[in-house]
Amino acid sequence: ISMSVPAAGFLSRFYRNPISEVVRFFEVFHEGCYLIANLCPELPYPEDSFRSGRVERFFVEDHRPPPLSEFVRFLGLAQDWMSRSRTHVVAVHCRGGKGRTGSLCCAWLLYAKEAEDAQDALNFYALRRTDMCQIHSSKVQGVETPSQVRYVGYVESLLRDQAAYLPATVKCVKAVEVTLLRLSVISLFTDELAEQLAGQPLLVLIQDIHGKELLGMAPSSSCRSADVHSQEWPLQGAVASGDAGVSVYAWGSLALPEDLSEAAAGLNKSKQGNRGSSLAPQHLFTFFVHTTFLDSSGVLKLTAAELDKACKRPDLYDVSGAVFLEYQIG
Repeated sequence: ISMSVPAAGFLSRFYRNPISEVVRFFEVFHEGCYLIANLCPELPYPEDSFRSGRVERFFVEDHRPPPLSEFVRFLGLAQDWMSRSRTHVVAVHCRGGKGRTGSLCCAWLLYAKEAEDAQDALNFYALRRTDMCQIHSSKVQGVETPSQVRYVGYVESLLRDQAAYLPATVKCVKAVEVTLLRLSVISLFTDELAEQLAGQPLLVLIQDIHGKELLGMAPSSSCRSADVHSQEWPLQGAVASGDAGVSVYAWGSLALPEDLSEAAAGLNKSKQGNRGSSLAPQHLFTFFVHTTFLDSSGVLKLTAAELDKACKRPDLYDVSGAVFLEYQIG
């Protein structure tokens, strides 16, 4: 069962299912037989309202993929719960019941061999998630954030490499340590975005998947009209292991940070309602990877369609452009 977060606030009850109705559904139709996977740490609710069921929390930030370890934990919990009784059900929710929820649901489809591969799982979830009776619906509502899609592919590889399908136990892989060497942007920004960025310094931040720790940073010189479409950042040997994210920000009129603590303070300005201000960094794009699944070529190429945020703005990011991450394994 996939759903959105139960609405505990007064206003949210007008556009999401009120928690009282969600509780009633599970207590009437699945009393004592339901497990809820809560992937929405940003909107807490009284979990003890679900009297006869069980709620498990997964810390996954909005618009980010679940860490690989959380995929493995979910599959283990769901397999154990479902094996106890044929009447047991598992429900998964994030904020809107789309990206984070869909990521775990697709992982289960792969694990249970209900899908042939990652794309088949993504397609199936999107069709079931979308109300096809809405004539005016312009697109299906599935997993869209590129990093979430990428991680569903990782799960497919993980299950295949271990030959671990229902009811086998899935083991989490040992994280490979990778030294990040260089990030390059080639013809990614359109003229419209290049004009906006002219004169601004761009900053690369390397972070953990939860967004709570910065692992490294690399500033560029100010964007000049001659080279704004292509940029390059030496990453100074930053080391990543396991889940890691790479983000690029336009730093506006703020002084470039001298260390990671100053960089974190600058990001907080953006989170505290100053977006769009010259005094707050402008988030350009992000991508998340798990280092174990980086291949031996030493270069990861991602197009605009494979970058979080950039994929939704073809007016600002050229579909023929790309980002290149150079790295060294071990």
